[in-house]
Amino acid sequence: MALKYYIEYNDTVNVLHRFELYDDNYIDPSIEVQGYVNMDYGQVSENLESIRGQGLRVYLEANENLTFEDLFTEEERTIKAKYYRAGVILFEGWLNPEGFFEDYVNDKWVSSFDCIDGLGYMKNLAFVNQNGLNITGVKSQLEILSIALKRTGLNSNINVAIDIFYTGLSDTESILENVKANSSRYIKDDEITVMSCEEVIKDVLEPYGAVLTPYNGEWYIYKPNQIFSETEQTFFRYDYEGVLLSPSTKTHEFELELGSKLDDFYPHYCNGNQKFTNKPSFGAYRISYKYGLRNSLVDNSYLQTLNGSTVPGFTIVGDWTTVGPPDSYGVYVPCQINTIPSVKEFENNSISVDSGTNLLFETSLKYLEDEFEELSNTYVTLDIIVELTDGQDTYTLAPSGSWTTGNSEIYLGAFDLGVEKAVSLDILNTPIAGDLKVIYKTPIFLIPEDPLVFPQVKIYYFSLINTTDQSGKQIEGETFTFQRQTKPSARIADTKEVKTGDSPLDLYKGTLYKADGVTSTETWYRKGVTESLPILSLMGSETMRINANTMRIFSGDIFGYFNYLSVISLDQRVGKFGITKYSYDTKNNIISAEFKQMFGGELTDLDIERAEDYGNVVEPTIRG
Repeated sequence: MALKYYIEYNDTVNVLHRFELYDDNYIDPSIEVQGYVNMDYGQVSENLESIRGQGLRVYLEANENLTFEDLFTEEERTIKAKYYRAGVILFEGWLNPEGFFEDYVNDKWVSSFDCIDGLGYMKNLAFVNQNGLNITGVKSQLEILSIALKRTGLNSNINVAIDIFYTGLSDTESILENVKANSSRYIKDDEITVMSCEEVIKDVLEPYGAVLTPYNGEWYIYKPNQIFSETEQTFFRYDYEGVLLSPSTKTHEFELELGSKLDDFYPHYCNGNQKFTNKPSFGAYRISYKYGLRNSLVDNSYLQTLNGSTVPGFTIVGDWTTVGPPDSYGVYVPCQINTIPSVKEFENNSISVDSGTNLLFETSLKYLEDEFEELSNTYVTLDIIVELTDGQDTYTLAPSGSWTTGNSEIYLGAFDLGVEKAVSLDILNTPIAGDLKVIYKTPIFLIPEDPLVFPQVKIYYFSLINTTDQSGKQIEGETFTFQRQTKPSARIADTKEVKTGDSPLDLYKGTLYKADGVTSTETWYRKGVTESLPILSLMGSETMRINANTMRIFSGDIFGYFNYLSVISLDQRVGKFGITKYSYDTKNNIISAEFKQMFGGELTDLDIERAEDYGNVVEPTIRG
């Protein structure tokens, strides 16, 4: 991008600050203007608030010849902003046209506007790829975060320090690389609306009690509970695509002690406006995990190809079967005349089912007409094979609906040129537990003589729905309720809903998987702690621990710069504090801040209750 405007100024302690605005359409020399900026992080109420956005308020000296109206366009994320302190980048983001102020009376004035880091857009941006297509398949949580963060328009590195691991995974591994989730979980229940990037980011981070924030032009993900006991943290380093960098790790020291100028602290209190208030601990907290019943056991029902050669979840068997270009949908199977034997062309990857399972198979096809109008008097027939095997015995589904150990095919019927055909088939009472496949055979078209061209059938939808109802009830998820038993506070935390977690069955979209992408997670542990607990049990326990006692909240002004990635100790005060408000006046070198006390000890009086959710989650009440 081309540098258009910039500011340089020194603050009250003679530190140089520089602000830059970039515009791809600008070709003239850069223009130095007068002004300054203030930097803020979004205020939060809790230490475990998972997304901490960053912004600038920019003030530029304007006049009738320099109004800065050229900065504002209909398109967002077109004017890039960067802010440096002492040569170190502290902010990178985009000019936000909202909040612009321009004096309409005087011939000289100060224009002001905001710049945001891109996280502010996440609430309204769907979790899709950069071409606007749905994300498909099982992906690592690091991939999922990378996809969401790229929607900010900033190609920033990602740094991760989360010391929670599923049972069996070494505590030297990076957890977000090794836990996978079904990306179809991030499509809402209407099967059309895609969740926002903000919802997806929260769903990945909140079960770990992790926080995402920008710092020095990069994304940082860390756990406040973790830095309570160990202020120096080691981060795994990734580029914006989620690729591990070299060196692969770096450390950051969070510890910062503040006090008064009289006690020779720097930074130190200023302006005489410091105060403390109190906030009670949590007496109870509830987490609601919505499983996300899988409408289809196949994630990639619309047969999307990402690379133009393969289709996730399926296997091309035939030599001439093809797919479209990257990010397109559907598989193209060439037809043959009826004098050539029909063979296997295309199939789904095996799906594990129990004995006695009932399934509904649905597919949609079209006999293409674009290039073959001279064949308009022909029609196509197509057979499939429904195969079930446990490695020893193999069954196929007969046209009657019964299962046989012999070979059997099912006729899907005939369909005409250019006509879309939707087919459904009941697959009932599977005789064994095993792996199920639906195999498409060569389409056959009937014509009076050998053709000059061979038309194609496009398969563009494939769904297998589990219709087995064993209990008569629809379990939508589960709840975890946490209560303190000894002198509980009357304060109840808001119920938190999550979309992913541990699941015993692969019937749910919300199931988390181990690094192999197949084995579901069951139990977890914190580094250095001997335990084996569900991830949502750990999530709730971490929330109750960090809010274990009445919290002191400090607010006031601090003279001197300190970074946002800090855990605060206050001179002559007991405890550690997390930053919940941060507003940096760069000209006067003053930060208006709020710090909320954190706790980290193990709780011996915490009662955890798990219950199945049939669709009616309510707030907990306190028993003690």
